Parts: sequence; structure tokens; C-alpha cells
Amino acid sequence: MGSSGELQRIVRLVVTSNDNWQIAAKKVLATYGVVAVLFLIRARRQRSQYLLPWLRNATAMSTLHLYPLFHDNKFLGSNRQLAWYVVSAIGIKCASKIPDWLPSYLTVEVISDYMMSRPLLRKLLQNLEEARLIRVRQLTLCVLFPLLYLKPFGKKWFGKSSLARDFALFYGVWNLVSIYQYCKNLIRSRRKPSTPTVRQIVPKDEWPLVSTSLIPLMDKLTELQELTVSNKHTLFEILMDSVLVKNLVPCLKWAVWRQFCIHVLSQTKLGRTRIMKSLILMLGFLVLDHNHQMDIPPQLLKYLARCQLKEYLEKRNDFKKWLTFASLNVALYTTH
Repeated sequence: MGSSGELQRIVRLVVTSNDNWQIAAKKVLATYGVVAVLFLIRARRQRSQYLLPWLRNATAMSTLHLYPLFHDNKFLGSNRQLAWYVVSAIGIKCASKIPDWLPSYLTVEVISDYMMSRPLLRKLLQNLEEARLIRVRQLTLCVLFPLLYLKPFGKKWFGKSSLARDFALFYGVWNLVSIYQYCKNLIRSRRKPSTPTVRQIVPKDEWPLVSTSLIPLMDKLTELQELTVSNKHTLFEILMDSVLVKNLVPCLKWAVWRQFCIHVLSQTKLGRTRIMKSLILMLGFLVLDHNHQMDIPPQLLKYLARCQLKEYLEKRNDFKKWLTFASLNVALYTTH
């Protein structure tokens, strides 16, 4: 349940930079250059119509590079919170239209970072067992799904499909993620210095120089090391220990739970109360996942929460600006 801290790293990168006027000007020009390239790529037609909004948005993003200059300004008294107020207010004022994803992303990340910055909550989560954390994440998912079901976004999440198709989808994604993790760990292990073997520690030519009484022991250690290296598993053992077999049961459980989820959410006899549907979905987790294999990444829960907030913020441009301004300032408060 820990916070990823992505927003905190971005804010820390801005507030800890010691830029002068020359460096700030270069960053501003670089921002305009990137926006110009994106504008030429995306706005292929009617460029004159979209030119002014893109310029205003580029100006809004460029104001972040002015924070070190405002922070060192004697008029503001080197108050970082006040300087951040000024920079964020200018940026939001210059923006033509706040995209729906920006305030939803900032709000969810700020709430997550603020909660994880509380010592009492952080200590509570650290003392919880992994099985209880999995149940908490499952319960959060069961609360979010009924909220998203009736939204336009929910159609691609809760579209009807067969059990075999769901299993194939989960199985393919699980294996791709497992292969990615394996390759990443393999690259990391190759970067680390290899563990020295018995031959590397004491070459055989130098054994008599160490001690004559240790030669039999060194021979046995060498034989054990060679046996360990030459010990090869059978093809059946390698297959049974591979991700192709280990991912079968979790993916089958997720496919069955998704079919159960669609059936529950589409029922009208349960009433319009989302609480009842959430409880029934959680009951499905309790039945299927008795050994706690159906874990849910916190990033997925954040994404679903952002989708719910994004749907709510549509056609509310003024409120999006206020929410963005508040989230940016709370983000600075939670950044140490």
C-alpha cells in the first residue's frame, strides 16, 4: 500500500534546483521547443485554430522553471510556499484549458502521498501482514468497480466475454510481466560482481602454500562445487518451475472472478445499492482466493480512482483549475 512518490519526485526536482536567469531561460525555451514539436505532430489540420491554446499551455508549463527565481526573490522573503503559490497561480491562469487527466492524477497522488506521510498510518500498514494488505486492496477494488460500471469508461472494462477469452487475456499479460521481471533481474544480476568460487579463492597451484593438512578439504570442496554447477534439472522440473505453470491457477481465478463480477454488476434484482454489490464481489474473493494469490497492484487502484474522478471532472473547467491549484500546493507540503 506504499506510495510510489512519483509526484513528490517531480516536485522535489523543481523546488531543489538552483537555477539562475540563464538556466531558467534555457529550460523555458526547451519547453517551448518540445511543445512546438508536439503541436506540429498532432495539429496537422487547422493549426491556426489551436495555436493560441498550445502557446498558453506551453507558457503555463514554463512557469515551473521560474520557481527558483521567485524563491530567491527578496520581495517574497525566500518563502518557498509563497513562491510556489505564485508560480502555480500564474501557470494555471495562463493555461487555456486544464485536461481532465491532470487534476485527477494530481489529486489521487496527493491524497496517497499525504496519507503515507502520516506516521501513524504508515506504522499501521507496516505492522499489517501481507495477507491482510491483499484483502484491503481487494476490498478497495470491490468498492471502485460498482462506481465505474455505469460510466462510459466502464464499457471496455466490463464488456461481456467468454471465460476462455478472459483466461487467455490474463494468462498472456501475466506471462509478459513475468518475462519482463525475469529479464530485468537477469540484467541486474550480471551487473553485480560474481561470487568467487573455490578455485578463485585459492588456486590449486597455491594449495600447498596454504597448508598441507587443508589439501583433502580443498579437494572435497572443489568436488562439491563442480557437482553443484553440473547439477542440471530435468526438462519436466524446469517446466513445472516455470512461470508458464505458476501463472495458470492465478489467471484462472481472475478469469472466473471477472465472469462473476460482470454477472453481479449487471443484476438489477440486487437493487441500486452499490454497497451490496461490493460486498458480494468481496465474497467472491473470499471464496476463490483462500491462499491470497489474487494480489492487486496499488498502481491499478490509483488508476481506477483517477478514472472515476476524471469522469466527474468533465465539463467543469473552473473547478479543475481550483483542484489543480490546491493539489499542487498540498504536493509541496508533503514533499520534504
